[in-house]
Order: sequence, then structure tokens, then C-alpha cells
Amino acid sequence: MQQAGLILANRAYLDHESPRWADSPSSAGNGGLLAAVRPVIAPWDGRSGTTWIGAGLGRFDREWTDDRGFELIETPRGPLRHRRLYFGSSTWHGHYAEVSNSFLWPLFHLVRHDLPARTGYYPVPSTPGGPDWRSFVAVNTAFAEAAAEEREAPGAGSTTTSSPWSRTS
Repeated sequence: MQQAGLILANRAYLDHESPRWADSPSSAGNGGLLAAVRPVIAPWDGRSGTTWIGAGLGRFDREWTDDRGFELIETPRGPLRHRRLYFGSSTWHGHYAEVSNSFLWPLFHLVRHDLPARTGYYPVPSTPGGPDWRSFVAVNTAFAEAAAEEREAPGAGSTTTSSPWSRTS
């Protein structure tokens, strides 16, 4: 089985909805992407393994990460090096709600099937305005830059297995 080195996803592996001091563990999501990549996550050993880069959308995510957005998350396959990218609410809304979900998702799903004819609900693609496109570009640029940093120096100056930011899911 091939192992994943770098995962870029809008969603984080998990969102922290409780502060660090609370006795309520965060749990991993259960969406399609996570189900698909969970078997190929390679444990992080301090130099190599899987790094997941996702948006920091949990209410308490910043409490769990270092100043660059990194943390180690214990998974059933071992530690996952996780980096969160943080965005303002209007930037994220423009990127995700207005461009990704309201324009691109319906547009791409019309390519293979006439979904409006097959389903009772199907969003009509709506053309995003300038501010939303700028948000979309800003978010995707941040993800591309984070991926490029990993390519240039994976693991440099970030979380290792001895980090105080570790968390069990």
C-alpha cells in the first residue's frame, strides 16, 4: 500500500471545539476524503511521514497549534503532522461558500450527469463576484505556498514527536 506524504484539504483532519484544558477530546471527521486517505497516512517520525495541511476552522484550533499552525495528532496509524492555515471569516466564506460550493461544485458535477434532472435539489451555479474570486485566489495561494514549503524543507522548524502540541483523537 502506498503511503501519503502530503495531503492538502479544505478540511482539517479534526477541528478542536474544546480548549486545551477541557477533558473532551477532539475526534476526527468522517467525510469522504478522510475515509479515502486514512489507510495511507504514514506515521510522522520527526523527519518523515504524512503531513496534512487544512484550514483551521475549529473554535479552539489556535490553542492546539504552534505559531505556524502545526500540531501532532495521534491517529490509529500513528502520529500525523498537521498544519492549519488560518483565514478571516469573510475570506473563507468567499472561497468556500461562494466559489467552491456555489460555483465550482455545481459546475463540475454537471459535466457527467444532468443532476438537476436526477435530483430534487441541485444548486444552480452562481457566478462569484470580484471579492469572492480574490478570496478564492488568496486561500489557494496560501495552500500552494504551504505545500511549497514542505517540498523545500519537509519538517523544518515544525512539530516533532516530542512536541507539547500533541493530541489524541
